[in-house]
Amino acid sequence: MVEFRKLISFGKTSFIISLPKAWVVKNNLVKGDLIAVEEDNGQLVLSPGSQKGKEIIKKGKLDLTNLPTLKRRLICAAYLKGYDELEIIYDKPDYIQVIQKTIPEFAGYDIIKQGTNRCIIKQISKPTQNEFENVLNRLFLILLLFWTIILPQYTDYFSIINAL
Repeated sequence: MVEFRKLISFGKTSFIISLPKAWVVKNNLVKGDLIAVEEDNGQLVLSPGSQKGKEIIKKGKLDLTNLPTLKRRLICAAYLKGYDELEIIYDKPDYIQVIQKTIPEFAGYDIIKQGTNRCIIKQISKPTQNEFENVLNRLFLILLLFWTIILPQYTDYFSIINAL
């Protein structure tokens, strides 16, 4: 449902609009709370700002399905837009290898979840209590990779050591 609001002049450089009370209540906002204002393709997007220790996390989705080849610049463009979390959806299994090689180029970002046709990249350089689980999840993925790919290559080596 679209609501229309009048634009009110505030000084020489600003304007004000009122927010719908239902939205304010739904987002637990009170007088003095911050509202994030973002311009997206000529439209303003409002979202609850940092409040009571909560941070705004800018999330995005990048759909790479039906692309003939993975364009690394698409991931780079999403990074440059400042997303804190990016869900990448792909349909070709080899895309994850390209993504894994591309992510280290972006300071502070890492893959925190990985599935058969999607992964989530998140900025982990700003540590918070909420990020502990994500970092732990990433460490688990690294150990799982080690266990399934690297360790089987050395089984003969371990059996030789045990025989000694």
